[in-house]
Amino acid sequence: LGPAAMLETRINPLHALERGEMAVPHFEERLADELARRQGAPVQHEGLLQRMFDAIEHAPQMNALVLRAHSMGLATALLSNSWGDATNYEPALLHELFDAWVISSEVGLRKPDPAIYRHHADAFGPALCAQHFSKPLGVGRGARVVPQHRRPQRPAVLPAHHEPVLL
Repeated sequence: LGPAAMLETRINPLHALERGEMAVPHFEERLADELARRQGAPVQHEGLLQRMFDAIEHAPQMNALVLRAHSMGLATALLSNSWGDATNYEPALLHELFDAWVISSEVGLRKPDPAIYRHHADAFGPALCAQHFSKPLGVGRGARVVPQHRRPQRPAVLPAHHEPVLL
């Protein structure tokens, strides 16, 4: 990491976590320290991220919508900022729902960095039929639908260190 990235990591550990530059335990320690400082009481750091995600409700209707589009032969893809490493994603579910996916911690980029969108477009091409935009801890912040393109004949899993083509 260069000096600018190291400075941002110190200033914003969430960005570092999403890019895969910080391990979850270190992030939990940093977050617990900041929460304790703000509320004036200690916060248990071990398992903090899991406790946060335990409070999030799954949106099965979103999965159903993507599965329906995918089963109709429409191309589907996922671009996700990850709070932790990519092992938090269920591989069978990714294969069932998407033709391709990019996980921020695997490629060292995060939304809203334009480079991750270029990486995603290069990896999946113009066949993207719908893209769901959400924020961590948020559900359904919006979607953009592009005219119905049929699923491309491409591998489903993108290499972790796939180099983007700059547009």
